[in-house]
Amino acid sequence: NETQQPYIILYGVKDESELRLALVFVKRLGILVAEFVEPDRNYELTAFATAIQPDRLAEFKRFELLR
Repeated sequence: NETQQPYIILYGVKDESELRLALVFVKRLGILVAEFVEPDRNYELTAFATAIQPDRLAEFKRFELLR
């Protein structure tokens, strides 16, 4: 039984509005997320993180990888 290696995938968005749309998309897939807000930026959403199973990665092809 092979042990799965952890990995990090970063997707980039233009602004908080686009980030919120991405967050809604992921939540509608039924995937749990952790949201990150910045108190010094009036609690603006600045990121979210989730654990995505490899068999669900295709659902994220609409997002652009951060370069």
